[in-house]
Amino acid sequence: MSRRQFASLLFRLLDRTGTLDDTGTVSTFSDVDDGTHDAAIADLASAGVILGHADGSFRAAKPITRAQMATVLMPAYAATGGSPDRSGDHFDDDDGSVHERDIDAAVRAGLLQGRGGRRFAPGEPTSRGQAATVVANLLATLHDRERLEAAPDQPSTELTA
Repeated sequence: MSRRQFASLLFRLLDRTGTLDDTGTVSTFSDVDDGTHDAAIADLASAGVILGHADGSFRAAKPITRAQMATVLMPAYAATGGSPDRSGDHFDDDDGSVHERDIDAAVRAGLLQGRGGRRFAPGEPTSRGQAATVVANLLATLHDRERLEAAPDQPSTELTA
């Protein structure tokens, strides 16, 4: 999954919760000019959910790594009322990474999982399936915290006796 695709996916979820609004902000990244994802990237950047690189670029077409996804998820999780717990150390292969605390917090929040054996594989690209799982996990936490309800025209997921 590319960085721009994940930004759009996350923006849609946050927009559904009323956490972010489409402000029509123009991207300040030097390399973002794709009309499809530009507004989502700009709005997430203005909300502090995503960051670019030191050279002013976003590198939107590049794959988002598992570590980068964790770092993007934690401010989004906090913006929806979650309390990230960045303590502890779940993995050995992220030691010294700028993403380590966010990886641990995302795992502790139930949003991400490792690869087993204290391995996270932080540099691997995120697949579409992994991104879908992360979004489902975030939706579940939002639903549990009553930040997200079924749309009026959708059937309820509650079981009744």
